[in-house]
Amino acid sequence: MKLKLLYVEDFKKCFEITQEVFGKEYSVDWRKNFIEGAMAMNNLEQYCAGVFDINLEYNPDKSDYEQTKEGLDLIEVARDRDSSIPIICASKDNYRDEALERGADLFMFKKEFWSRGPEAIDRLIKERR
Repeated sequence: MKLKLLYVEDFKKCFEITQEVFGKEYSVDWRKNFIEGAMAMNNLEQYCAGVFDINLEYNPDKSDYEQTKEGLDLIEVARDRDSSIPIICASKDNYRDEALERGADLFMFKKEFWSRGPEAIDRLIKERR
C-alpha cells in the first residue's frame, strides 16, 4: 500500500506534474485551496506528509507581495493538529524564511521539489520515525 501525501495546490498542471513525479511511490491526495486543505486535515493521521503551495488563490493582476499566501496559514493548521507530520512548502517564489518560521520542515522551489522532492520526503519521514 502506498503512503499518502496531502498536496494543496491551486493549479491543476502543478498537480499533474506532482502526480507524475510522485505517483509511483505515493498516493497524492490533491486539494485545491485553503478550505479543502484544512478540511483534509481533520484526518491528518492518514498522511505521511503535507506539501503546500504558498499562493493558493493566485491572482495574476497582483504582485507577488499582494498574494494571499494561504499556504503559510495551512502550516499552522497542520501543526495545531499534528506537530510531527513532515511539511514541505513548494512555491515558485522565495518564501523560505516565512515557511520555516511558520513551522514547515522544508521549503523548496517547485522545480526543485519535482526533481528532488521524493528523496526529501523519504528523508523527513525517516527522521520522524
